[in-house]
Amino acid sequence: NPVMKKSQPFFLYMIIAGAVIFGSAILPLGFDKENYTEQECSKACMMTPWLFITGFTTMYSAFFAKTWRINQVMAAAVGMQRVKIRERDVMVPFSVITLANTIVLLCWTIVSPSKFTVSPSKGTDHWNRTYKYYHGSCHTSRTIGKNRSAPFMITLFVIFLGVVLISNREAYKARNIQTEYAESRYIAIAMGSMIQALIVVIPLLMLLDQDPKERYILLVFFIFIVDMATLLLLFIPKCIALQKQLKEKNPDVAQGLNIRHVRS
Repeated sequence: NPVMKKSQPFFLYMIIAGAVIFGSAILPLGFDKENYTEQECSKACMMTPWLFITGFTTMYSAFFAKTWRINQVMAAAVGMQRVKIRERDVMVPFSVITLANTIVLLCWTIVSPSKFTVSPSKGTDHWNRTYKYYHGSCHTSRTIGKNRSAPFMITLFVIFLGVVLISNREAYKARNIQTEYAESRYIAIAMGSMIQALIVVIPLLMLLDQDPKERYILLVFFIFIVDMATLLLLFIPKCIALQKQLKEKNPDVAQGLNIRHVRS
């Protein structure tokens, strides 16, 4: 289909795959000791960052590749030069970032994997009486009071933040470029939404460190919003363009599709 061909389908597949992997991080977040063994919960603790980082890297590397490709083509056009950018040319940043994340995650998993532990906490009832309750959460092993996983988490966060900033930089540069289906604008909106979500979520996660239920709900909403913002902003304009194209080519068929849609 011309709409899909002009939208660089290879990168669309990458975005879909990344969104699926990123959204799958919700599943291990819901593991608890009531329904699973402690060993299974511990595995889920390490599965979450793997899915989160891998999905995010895949999704936003595709965004970066699409916008960078557009910027390079437009820059060459301004200089009256001919340039050919192949898909494998823009796969280099993705490969480098993926390799770096994989190495860090492997080291984290081997050296200091997260473990599911049950910890006591204090609360108050409606009559302001103190009581003790227990909650499960993921924690990493500590040596002499130091968090051994901190270097890995910081490294992953730096890579994560770098991908976000570089992708947003390319999207900002392409904000005024008029492309078919306004992809540059929608990509910029999607990545801007990601920045806003991070600004809101990170402080809240710090505040809810001792509240696993609230923390779980917050993370689920964060993953859901990022996934939906990415997919809807990118694919709804293409669906609209596809419908318009169908109406122009065959109005009778398009009208029949609309009638069936209304009846269903």
